[in-house]
Amino acid sequence: MRSLRTAAVSLLLALLTVAATSWPAGRLPERAEEIRRAIEAGRQEGALRLSPDLVQAVASLARFYEARGFEPAWTGPDAPLPRARTMVAILQQAESHGLQPSDYHLERIERVLEACAAADRADDASLPAERSGRLTTLDLLLTDAALLHASHLASGKTDPTSLHAQWRTDRRELDAPAFLARALEAGDLRHAFADLEPPYPGYRRMIAVLARLRRVAAAGGWPAVPSGPALHPGEADERMPALRARLSASGDLDETANADEPSNPLVNPLLYDPALEAAVRAFQARHGLGADGMVGTRTAAALSVPVERRIEQLLVNLERWRWLPADLGERHLRVNIAGFELQAIDHGRVDLTLRVIVGKQFTKTPVFTGRLTYLVLNPYWWVPRSIAAGEILPKVQTDPGYLATGGYEVLDGTGPTARTLDPASIDWGALSRETLPYVFRQRPGAGNSLGRIKFMFPNSYNVYLHDTPEKRLFERDVRAFSHGCIRVERAADLATYLLRDDPAWDADRLERVIASGAQETVLLARPLPVHILYWTAWIDPSGALELRDDLYGRDPPVLAALRSPPPAH
Repeated sequence: MRSLRTAAVSLLLALLTVAATSWPAGRLPERAEEIRRAIEAGRQEGALRLSPDLVQAVASLARFYEARGFEPAWTGPDAPLPRARTMVAILQQAESHGLQPSDYHLERIERVLEACAAADRADDASLPAERSGRLTTLDLLLTDAALLHASHLASGKTDPTSLHAQWRTDRRELDAPAFLARALEAGDLRHAFADLEPPYPGYRRMIAVLARLRRVAAAGGWPAVPSGPALHPGEADERMPALRARLSASGDLDETANADEPSNPLVNPLLYDPALEAAVRAFQARHGLGADGMVGTRTAAALSVPVERRIEQLLVNLERWRWLPADLGERHLRVNIAGFELQAIDHGRVDLTLRVIVGKQFTKTPVFTGRLTYLVLNPYWWVPRSIAAGEILPKVQTDPGYLATGGYEVLDGTGPTARTLDPASIDWGALSRETLPYVFRQRPGAGNSLGRIKFMFPNSYNVYLHDTPEKRLFERDVRAFSHGCIRVERAADLATYLLRDDPAWDADRLERVIASGAQETVLLARPLPVHILYWTAWIDPSGALELRDDLYGRDPPVLAALRSPPPAH
């Protein structure tokens, strides 16, 4: 839908004074004429206000009605059609998707419908113009609501590129007027709108968990655990009943394991027992914390987050589901930046899960989709200019032997005719970040920053997956250490998985080539989609809610946009 500037001046809809009881040939029926006049006035002024509601999908609404000769879609000559009530029922379910029914004029539409029903019950003798105006207003509001809701379900309420500079997912495109016309013609609005929902099990699971958390919130939220020193398994502490209640409320502690038995003198309700320890470990695992069973500072902080904040996380991540392409690919790789995790997916089955290291705060890993086409074994690392000038040059100026120790070569360019230079022949002290004319390249080897394998899916960000010699970093809970590329744990396992359909390659040959130190490029017989995503909440196949910290601070802008009026279309 084309964007249309919303003018500061609003327009009151002019309604005709004569109601149409029949539609004579040769000219527009009176009700259709009302709709045409309203649309043309709104297009001219840049805004259409059905006081007090502002129509948002002005351009799409005009296309929809023009294609049907301005014929009303939801109302007959004297009353709303049954499909109007069906559309209202669909809009009432918008909240279950994390969307706001208020964006779709729901209260106003319900009031107008009730006014129509009341007039019918009372055999209302109001002026024909008043009845016609009421129906025209209802028709326009319902169409605007239907177009907006369809667009929001199909591709999200917000445009991620307007919120994040480095967010490029191939969102589904929807011709909303054409969709609505087809849905009305087919006569099955419920199924038509259901088909717009993201076709992913993870989205449906998140809707179910959202409903559960809203019930928890309505019941007063989950209990607070008083602050105090760290809690260790086997200890006794007065906070244990509160901890049990909190973990029971979030589903981490089975209620049957939470039953204190005062009749049994061997049961101590203040004891940090094995059942409670298992629940704490489950909670820690769901939150990306070290699952050590100790309630320390970070675990206590996660326990204290109110259920309302977790609901907000679900709203944000439901929107991110709606930003995804219609088809992720039967086989694909999925990287969750905030979860520090890579998954290999085959027909919905998770075949491989690996830990990853992502970009630091000032070198964020972007969100986008690529196609993995080849692997490089024993790669050279061509050092990006920013790293060469900002990080390596100062080290060389301090330690002239740094390049040799790190296995770096110095070249006068990157092309096929580039020459390798002798570092000792260069006056490094005379150079600066701005004047560095050389290129650094790190030779293949155990200390190469890319490790032994890099996985290439060409993109404008020059981001790729690669091995790393710094294996110890994978033991950290928060793994944001890179310059934007994604370092993969057990890169050889990923390579073996990707080459599993290639009879020329197996784990043994891969190991031999890597051990040889020779650089070799391996083309994939079947290129694989790679989706670099950013999830701070998701639901695993068992129904468990996984939560992570908002590493790059990307949740608040999305939440603010979801709570704001929808942008005009």
